[in-house]
Amino acid sequence: MTTWTHDEWVEDTTFEEGIYWMESDGHDHVVYVEGSNYYGYGLRGAVNGSITVHGPGVGDAIRDGAGDGDAKRYEQGDGWAIRLGAGNGHAFREGEGNGGAIRDGSGDGHANRSGPGQGIALRSGSGHGQTEGGDK
Repeated sequence: MTTWTHDEWVEDTTFEEGIYWMESDGHDHVVYVEGSNYYGYGLRGAVNGSITVHGPGVGDAIRDGAGDGDAKRYEQGDGWAIRLGAGNGHAFREGEGNGGAIRDGSGDGHANRSGPGQGIALRSGSGHGQTEGGDK
């Protein structure tokens, strides 16, 4: 697992439409956010790997592509966990921050929203999985 600050993550990624994207490399990545600027932190590609965003700052965790892996957003900062694409993986949103969990695409996986924050859990697409928790 590789741990990053916001500043470290943005140095090694490509910025597209509000999301800082990194190509998946077989490792899990954790980004700790503290600021109030709202960004997406994304991992995409055919190689396995998960992305986790946590901390008091705002920001989304986004996983896209055919590689297996989860999108996870924890703690009090606002932000979503979004898992897109054909790879197997879940979207987990836990903690006090506002934001939900979305699992979309043909890969297997759940959308799970837990904790006192406001948000939904949404599962769509053709893969197997279910919605668990949240304000449905």
